[in-house]
Amino acid sequence: MSISKWCFAQWYDVLNSIVEPKVIPYRHMTAGKSHGKTLEVGGGTGANLPYFETTSSLTIV
Repeated sequence: MSISKWCFAQWYDVLNSIVEPKVIPYRHMTAGKSHGKTLEVGGGTGANLPYFETTSSLTIV
């Protein structure tokens, strides 16, 4: 792993904790409105998972 990737990984949670409160309303507007069978493309760390409340089936790639 390169030093830049290592540094990014070390600081990711800290930086994300600053941005996340500003992103939550958008997660509600997108993932929160999904229903039925849902495909999440680029699920990453799974931050949207708590907002898929009304889906009957969720596939993450």
